[in-house]
Amino acid sequence: MCGLGSESLSILKKDDLGDNALNWIQQKEEKANVELSSAKRNLVEMVHKLIEEGKLEIDSSVDKALQDVSAFQHDVPENCHSTATGSLTVLRRSKKDYFLSCVKNSKSVQEIAKISEKSEELGAGFFTMTQRGTNRIVECSKKGIMGAYECGTSAIWEVIQSVMGGYSEMKHFIVSFTARGTHARRDIHNCLHPEGIDIQDHVDKIMEDYH
Repeated sequence: MCGLGSESLSILKKDDLGDNALNWIQQKEEKANVELSSAKRNLVEMVHKLIEEGKLEIDSSVDKALQDVSAFQHDVPENCHSTATGSLTVLRRSKKDYFLSCVKNSKSVQEIAKISEKSEELGAGFFTMTQRGTNRIVECSKKGIMGAYECGTSAIWEVIQSVMGGYSEMKHFIVSFTARGTHARRDIHNCLHPEGIDIQDHVDKIMEDYH
C-alpha cells in the first residue's frame, strides 16, 4: 500500500491518537465481522430456501396427481388405481432423493461449504491482527509522554496500514463468496430439472397411463 486514505489520515491528525486509533480498530473489526457473517448467512439461507422450494415443487405436483387419482378411484379398476398411487409415491421419493443428492454433490454447493470454513479462518485471522495492533498501541501508552507519542504515532501508522489491507482482503473475499450464489442457484435449478425435464412431465406420463 503506497498511501492511506483520508479516513486513516484523519485519525493521525486528532489530539488523542491512542484512543482514536483504538476506537477506529474496534469499528473496523465490528464492521468486518458483521459484513462477513451477513454474507455467509445470506448465502446459506438462499441455498436452504432453494432446496425447500424444490422439494415443495415435487410435493405439489405429486400431491395434485394423487388427488386426481383419488377422485377417479371408483371409475377405474383397482389395480390401475394401486399402480398409479404406487408409481406416484415412488416418483416422489426418487425425485427427492436425486434432487438432494445432486445438490449436495454439486460443485457450487461444495465450494460454498469450503468457503464457509475459510471465512471462519479469515475472520479469526483479522481479529488476531486487530488484537495485536491494539496491544501494540496500548504498550506504547506506557512509555511516558514523548515516548508514547513517538511509539504510538509509528505504531498507529503501521497498524492502520495492516488493518486497511486486511479489511480490503476481507471485502474481496465477500464479493467472491457472494458470487457463488449465482452458481448455486443455477446448479440447484438443474438438479431439480435435469436435462430440462420437470417433475410434472413424469407425473403427466403416469396419469396418461392411469386414464
